[in-house]
Amino acid sequence: MTRLRVPAEFSEEMRAGEYEVLYVRTTAGVIQLAPTRLSAGQKDKPEWGSLQRQPGVRIECANCRDWFKITDVPIDEIRGWRCRPCRGETR
Repeated sequence: MTRLRVPAEFSEEMRAGEYEVLYVRTTAGVIQLAPTRLSAGQKDKPEWGSLQRQPGVRIECANCRDWFKITDVPIDEIRGWRCRPCRGETR
């Protein structure tokens, strides 16, 4: 499971808090988020580019569980995203 942390209200429907990524639609550049996997009702479907421009939005590393900026995370790598050290990259 991949989670995003939104520090401030992103839209009227999407308040500050932590969200789980339910699915990623790479061709449309859209992801589906919900406060929990079991959330009922309409899920938020923000554009990935809009979230990347929102100051302070973070993604959780699926391995070490630390939080990182999303500015350089491609949409096709969101699910199960891991930080550079956890991928074995030094740079």
